[in-house]
Amino acid sequence: MCQELEDAKFHISDLESKVYEISHDRDDVLGKLQRTVEDYVRHGEERQVANQGWESTESMLQNKVSTLDVVLEVTKDEVS
Repeated sequence: MCQELEDAKFHISDLESKVYEISHDRDDVLGKLQRTVEDYVRHGEERQVANQGWESTESMLQNKVSTLDVVLEVTKDEVS
């Protein structure tokens, strides 16, 4: 009977140790997941800012092309 009690105590101690390890591993994984989510959000914001910059540049270039098209048409008319 005493041996069974000692075996049970050993198994309980072993289980407690495994529960601690699993909890610790879970906390590590959750921390990594949280950092990944934060990185994803930050990169999304950075992409949005970069896209706005590219859209602004594209708009400016389209305006320049339009202006140059007008100048070209005026110059053609003057040459004619």
